[in-house]
Amino acid sequence: MINFNELFTRYGKLISNDYLNSMHKKKIILLILPLLFLSSKISALPACDGNFVRHCYGTIFHQNGEKYVGEIKDNKYNGKGSYLFINGNVYIGEFKDGLQNGQGTFTFANGDKYEGGFKNGYYHGKGSSTFSDGENYTGDFIDDLPHGKGTHTFSDGSIYVGQFVDGMRSGEGTITYSNGDKYTGSFKKNLFDGYGTLTLQDGSIKKGMFKANKFIGNSKQ
Repeated sequence: MINFNELFTRYGKLISNDYLNSMHKKKIILLILPLLFLSSKISALPACDGNFVRHCYGTIFHQNGEKYVGEIKDNKYNGKGSYLFINGNVYIGEFKDGLQNGQGTFTFANGDKYEGGFKNGYYHGKGSSTFSDGENYTGDFIDDLPHGKGTHTFSDGSIYVGQFVDGMRSGEGTITYSNGDKYTGSFKKNLFDGYGTLTLQDGSIKKGMFKANKFIGNSKQ
């Protein structure tokens, strides 16, 4: 039987403040004065020509080598654009008041990719996050974390479909393991917790109350 604690670890780690801070720093859009501004003629909008107050289109090179190409208004990135980070990360999508807001795609240099909604620079709303090893989460996000309903597909083929809270599976859901084991019921912080049904690949079934992945009885309380 599969070791439950070894599964679903990626989003369990997202609860770490250190991990969150590290991940978000990779997505921060600079709001410093550009080192060099270049006007652009590829948009229907007028070229900025150094005037960043009106709604215009242009290319901005930052002092650290990062680059923005897109719409600018009120001295901030506003509208559609793309941002190339010095570490190789790329964001393409919508901006509001200098931050990713709306729909966009964030591609990390290591091959990880997020497509979906953003709010104030964070993953927010409906989205899909795919990792370089083939792992994927598709569903609701709040502040960079899976939160709400979603589907998490592991690189080994195991799948969890259900509710998430603060990046961890909590609430009602179903996890089907690649070896054929399956659990349907209540979760708490990534563990079986509450009433549920565990069906093993050999056909045996445990139905009742679980606590921290342990079966404690067949009565529903």
